[in-house]
Amino acid sequence: MNKMFLKPERTSTKFQVPWKLKDILIVFLISSFAGLLSLSDYVILFIGLFLKDTSGQKLLIYYLFGMIILLTPIIWVNKIYKAKIETLGIRKGRWSLSLTIIIGIGAGVAYYFPALAIQGLSLDFDRFLTKCFVAMSSIQIFGDIFSCVLTPIAEEVVDRGFIYGYLRKRLPVLFALVVQSIVFALSHGDLIMSNNPIPQIIHKFILGLILGALYEVSASLYPAMVCHGTFNFLSARIPVSMGSNFWL
Repeated sequence: MNKMFLKPERTSTKFQVPWKLKDILIVFLISSFAGLLSLSDYVILFIGLFLKDTSGQKLLIYYLFGMIILLTPIIWVNKIYKAKIETLGIRKGRWSLSLTIIIGIGAGVAYYFPALAIQGLSLDFDRFLTKCFVAMSSIQIFGDIFSCVLTPIAEEVVDRGFIYGYLRKRLPVLFALVVQSIVFALSHGDLIMSNNPIPQIIHKFILGLILGALYEVSASLYPAMVCHGTFNFLSARIPVSMGSNFWL
């Protein structure tokens, strides 16, 4: 087996990150708290004082706290360690733009169908054409932008750029991939919010492995962002026969 899978990253500058475990805990707690606040009835009531449309209220809250989750690690490493965003993986990696898009989209599409099977879901062909190709309202469009653009970018920066970057500097790649995937799977709150959390956690764990591997191989977060966004787009736009669509 290749030595890179057995030893921590010591020589390459790819994962020479300056932040420490305490920084991981602080940023993770802030991000998790922001995620919980986005679901709070009190926040919805406060936003409702200024915006009466219910769908608009929820979307505004999601965007607000999504930006908090995204900006927290970026601002933290810049202010505390004077580090640039490249240390978080927001950089040109080994792959060209076309290869990044092709592999990112391909990985997202390829994993979508196994993810359905893991959760016991199947495509609802009766509603497929109407839901996928019906004219969308502005709320739907901004909702898709949130789930397919802002959410993947924010989560990749936190989970892969910040957490995996720290782990990869100190652990062999396989251990680092597994640990960040566990964090990614559990951080979505399925143990609390889902009636059947195990399949949700399993499929998110596997997705975390795929996203981490894309970052490891490409040396950039962009392929993982494209893959994550593609997966979320399919989850949001393709109807299934059991449960509701899931966003990661």
